[in-house]
Amino acid sequence: MLTRTRVLGLAWPIVLAQMATAFTGVVDTAVMGSVGTRDDLGAVAVASVTFSFVYWGFGFLRMATTGLT
Repeated sequence: MLTRTRVLGLAWPIVLAQMATAFTGVVDTAVMGSVGTRDDLGAVAVASVTFSFVYWGFGFLRMATTGLT
């Protein structure tokens, strides 16, 4: 029988992975804002948006194959 506890037990790793991925751009931008120049901050912001677009664009592959491992 599939219970709520079992589903949550299986789902928590992907929830943590989703949260960690969402925070990569925030952390990179915060660090560059503190120690870098304006050009560094702009480059990190553009790279973060590009990474997010590609990552979420191919997210279906990650979601589909996670259950197979």
